[in-house]
Amino acid sequence: AKAMFTHPSCVPKFVILDPWVTKTTPEWVWLSTGVRAIDHATETLASLISNSAADSWAAEALPLLIRSLLQVKRDPEDVQARSDCQLAARKAIWPLIEAKTPPGGSHAIGHCLGSVCNVPHGYTSCVMLPAVLKYNEKVNKHRLVRIKELLINDDVIKSAVPGCEKMEVQDIMRQIFNCLGMPATLKDIKVTKEQYHEVAEKTLKDFLSPFNPIPLTSVDQVMEILTMAQ
Repeated sequence: AKAMFTHPSCVPKFVILDPWVTKTTPEWVWLSTGVRAIDHATETLASLISNSAADSWAAEALPLLIRSLLQVKRDPEDVQARSDCQLAARKAIWPLIEAKTPPGGSHAIGHCLGSVCNVPHGYTSCVMLPAVLKYNEKVNKHRLVRIKELLINDDVIKSAVPGCEKMEVQDIMRQIFNCLGMPATLKDIKVTKEQYHEVAEKTLKDFLSPFNPIPLTSVDQVMEILTMAQ
């Protein structure tokens, strides 16, 4: 599982966002890390305990991040798109840091997929975010409406995902991740069904599980989500 440790001395005095340096980053690392930031923004907007400040940052981040990642996929030499990715990723994490809005099930399960199955952080978001969105929709449908509006009102996203106006949010996300060449299922990231139960048990101990729109309190709940992502 993942634990969080903080201390004032851990905070850097300044951060340099240099898009030129990122040109040597392997594509799969850059794009999957970007999907992790998409996960940050999306789980904020899907949260039932978010606030107006957090929603504002996440709403700014989400379409900019997706547009920029799609552009970097098309043209890895586009430094402006890389810079936009960096700025959008910063905005996407701000709800957690400044507005104290924790993410939910995608992050909680993702932490445990990493520790149990050795899956990179970004890949867990590619696979789990759509499944968690689907699982939670029975309680946060009104929150998903805004996410969909942000996606379908962006011309770049509409071009990348034809017919997205008629899709559910989780299906739009799957199509976006597919455009980025990311994995879509647990099978794609070599997670076996025999590992599901251990992942589920550890997820219940993750510090983010209680913050999912439907709090994750039983192994059966997590198993249902994992089955949706298989």
